[in-house]
Amino acid sequence: MPEKDKEVEEVVESEETTEQEIDNVEVKEVTEEKVENELVENTVVDDGFYGPVDFISEENVEKVVNEARVSFSEIHNKELKMNRIIGIAFMIVMVGVVAVGYFFPQIIQYMFIAIGVLFVGVIILTRISRKKMDGGVAQYLDVYSKYSDSYVYSSECFKDIQMAFKAKPNEDVVRSMDFKENVFHVGSRDTIRGDINGLYFETSDISIKTGDPKDKKTHKTVFVGKMVNIKTTLKENGRVLLYRKGCGDAEPDKLADVNKVDVENLSKEWVVYSSNNEYSKIFNKDLVDALNQLGTDEVLNDIIVSFQKERTIVGLSYTDDLMIIPMEAEFNISGVTHYKKDMEKVGLIAKAIAKNKHFVK
Repeated sequence: MPEKDKEVEEVVESEETTEQEIDNVEVKEVTEEKVENELVENTVVDDGFYGPVDFISEENVEKVVNEARVSFSEIHNKELKMNRIIGIAFMIVMVGVVAVGYFFPQIIQYMFIAIGVLFVGVIILTRISRKKMDGGVAQYLDVYSKYSDSYVYSSECFKDIQMAFKAKPNEDVVRSMDFKENVFHVGSRDTIRGDINGLYFETSDISIKTGDPKDKKTHKTVFVGKMVNIKTTLKENGRVLLYRKGCGDAEPDKLADVNKVDVENLSKEWVVYSSNNEYSKIFNKDLVDALNQLGTDEVLNDIIVSFQKERTIVGLSYTDDLMIIPMEAEFNISGVTHYKKDMEKVGLIAKAIAKNKHFVK
């Protein structure tokens, strides 16, 4: 396997747990020994990455993930109920303490002490409850990511797969897609690395927002999906950018350095931009055929492909069917299966690049 790409950075702590788009999605570290021991058993490679798990079948992945989701929901609902009970009990006691202080003012100072003790007790109980809920979330996301990723990357075009849900790519790599102006925020999670048809690659969940950081009215999420970073170098100067539109908002507008061009035999659904007049050299039959395999639909919103120095990036922008991790609703594996098939098609692009003399491996 090629030397590990330095573009994957160390993971940071703390995360949201609700069903939202990726927005710096991380997960709080599991601190309770009981929960740690219940995480999916795996082979830790190094720096937080681990190997795939045995999932048996597609149906088994769906079953195991839903069992973990139900277990998380039970923990979450139990702790929420407990927090409500604690809150109500505290209010009742507070009313009682105030009443006693009103009728017996000579002991008012002791009442304040009692209120302070009760308040500290509530804080301690709330933190314990929060830890249990965080542990339940971490346990569920651990199962979800390991089983779904192991299933997706079990295809023959992948080898030496390592994964880490909390690992993030270098933000500069994400920005190097160079398809949108005024990018002010990049969120990421779930990095996979390994070999795709002979080339080193890394894939991460990515969200990209554009607009004026100081003006929320201008903020717009333009990409939520998977970014595949294939380690290869385009020999020709400049860059080539391809876009296939679906129902998303990833249409490029950072085009000052490129011109719109035509590629022979490439589907007209693709829009191609290039800053090099000899761009046509790279589009041999194998690469054109591989690109024509990828198409948008009701799950895959938009597709970005960027050929450039140091890397080839394939951006797959998806709908909520794939990108939202279900917490309350039942997990349906259809979105993940769609992604698995799309990654096999990305594998064909990598295979074509690996044989293309205009790329350095």
